[in-house]
Amino acid sequence: MPVVYLGAGRADGSDWAAFDYEQGGRLAATRLIGRGCKRLAYLTPYAYGIDRHDEPRHVGFAAVCAENNVSQTMITTREEETRAAGLEAGLKIATLPLSERPDGIFCHNDMLAIGVYCGLRRAGVRVPEEIALVGYDGIEEGLYLDVPL
Repeated sequence: MPVVYLGAGRADGSDWAAFDYEQGGRLAATRLIGRGCKRLAYLTPYAYGIDRHDEPRHVGFAAVCAENNVSQTMITTREEETRAAGLEAGLKIATLPLSERPDGIFCHNDMLAIGVYCGLRRAGVRVPEEIALVGYDGIEEGLYLDVPL
C-alpha cells in the first residue's frame, strides 16, 4: 500500500511531504516589513541558547530582517504553544515602553498569535495599527478574530 508521511523526512526512505518553514518565516517578515514595521519580534515557545537560533521559521524571518536592516528580537513564551501562553506574552508586550515595543510580531503558530492578539487588545493596543501580527498555520479560528490573522 502506498504511504506518504507528512511532517518530516524518514530514515527508511519513505515518501514524505513537509512545509517549507524557512520560506514561511521569510514571507512573514516580508509582509510585516511591507506594512512599514521597523521593530519586529519572533514569538516562540522554544528557549534557544545563545548559539542556537536554527528553528527554520526564525532563520527565514531573521534573514529577511537582516537583508532589510530591520531590527528583530526573539520573545520566548513559557514553552507552550497555547492561546494562554500567547495571551500572557501579549499582555507583557503591551507593557513595554513604546521605544522597546515591537511594531510587528511573527508568532511561531496561530494558537500563540490568537493569544497575543487577545492580550494586546485587552491591554488597549490596536491591532494591526499599533502592532501588526502574523501567525503560522492558517487555522480556521484565526479567521474569526475582529481582525483576522
